[in-house]
Amino acid sequence: MYLDEEQLEFLKSIPKNGSIKREDIPDSKLKIIEFLENERYIKVTYEVSGIRFHSFEEMFSSKVKGDIISVSLTELGKAYLAEVQHENDFAKSIEKIAKSAETQSDIALKKSKKADIKGWIAVVISMLVLLWNVISKFI
Repeated sequence: MYLDEEQLEFLKSIPKNGSIKREDIPDSKLKIIEFLENERYIKVTYEVSGIRFHSFEEMFSSKVKGDIISVSLTELGKAYLAEVQHENDFAKSIEKIAKSAETQSDIALKKSKKADIKGWIAVVISMLVLLWNVISKFI
């Protein structure tokens, strides 16, 4: 399951061993809460008032939900956050490896340019020596 950025940020805002009270949750987050609850990433505590149930069966089978009291992470939600953290850590380590490889390639390129210049200097000196040798034989 992939959560979008807003859903993930809300999930991260919930303390791992605690909950968020309703007064700390903006109304704009209610759809996110509903989605995360349906996916079982969070547990929502409701308070049902003014609703009459005629039996326990009716109360437990009812789809009616009351006012939200608090929101807390489930074990699945904690596991999802741990996986996201692991992926982020892995991506950072890959980024460090890529930067290190880039640095090493830059160093190798500089060394090869120096070697290339030295090689051309050696060729020029060899040509001058050959020319000197040829001229000295005819003089």
